[in-house]
Amino acid sequence: MGTRGFVLLGGKEGGFRVYYRHTDAYPTGLGVELLRVLKLNPAKDIYELRQKIVRGLQLEDYEVYVESPEGAFPGVQGDVEWIYAVRLDDRDAGLTSVTIYRTSVPVPDVDFVFPVFSSYVSFLPSPEDIPARMAEVERAAEIVLSALRGYHRALALARRE
Repeated sequence: MGTRGFVLLGGKEGGFRVYYRHTDAYPTGLGVELLRVLKLNPAKDIYELRQKIVRGLQLEDYEVYVESPEGAFPGVQGDVEWIYAVRLDDRDAGLTSVTIYRTSVPVPDVDFVFPVFSSYVSFLPSPEDIPARMAEVERAAEIVLSALRGYHRALALARRE
């Protein structure tokens, strides 16, 4: 079973185009790849950078737009675990930003999205430090989801009593 995720590409004017990846969408997979593309390819042309992201990461274009990252889950697809929102800045590549969100999947009966990492490209870690930072992002998100699973189990037990 693959770890599914979205890469949302948008501009300063608002809204995001939704791209999908079926496997390895966790931060130590897709996150590392995406941050390295952003860090190592400071394209001055956002259209060129968009092409590098979509082609380089082998993303599937859903040809759908959402107003915000939270609008992609579960609105576009309800089984994605990670969402990467990239806001491209056409005036200054260093002001392009990325925010990584974790969804509530696989917590049952709850749909929400929460941010776990955000940075402008100019402040991203060095390429060799990106894997360690993304491992921290994964751990932090899993701690939150583990706590939520425990809460839902306790809530279910309390309802039975």
